Amino acid sequence: MMLLDVVIDPVAFLGDRWFLGQIYTYREAGDYFHIPLTNFAGWFLVGAAILFVFTQLDAWLSRKGFHDVGIREVAGKALWGPAMYFSVLAFNLAVTFYIGEWLLGLCGVAVALLVLALPLIKVARGNRMAEPTQSPVVGE
Repeated sequence: MMLLDVVIDPVAFLGDRWFLGQIYTYREAGDYFHIPLTNFAGWFLVGAAILFVFTQLDAWLSRKGFHDVGIREVAGKALWGPAMYFSVLAFNLAVTFYIGEWLLGLCGVAVALLVLALPLIKVARGNRMAEPTQSPVVGE
């Protein structure tokens, strides 16, 4: 979530150079393409808080027996989140290069490649992570 904002916020800040318009400003210019680093710290904390609340709620619902209610199995559902993430990222990178912010675009591509490595590693490993390991039986 925070890493997506590393690309989105600087290009949104330049919204007057594309169809978004100037929608916000900061009191002082920040260190990362005019964005204050506290902005990213805030997004990190918000993301961490959301994940914490979600995991607690999910555990509570599981204990109450609601875990599997209404869930249908869909092929590849684990890839929907990364697909949405990279769709938003691709749009913002396209706008970044369109408005001529090459350095920002290259920084965004570097972040994207680092984040893209995670689902690619997961897909490459497949179900090998889910298979239980066979432990030798003692005494045979």
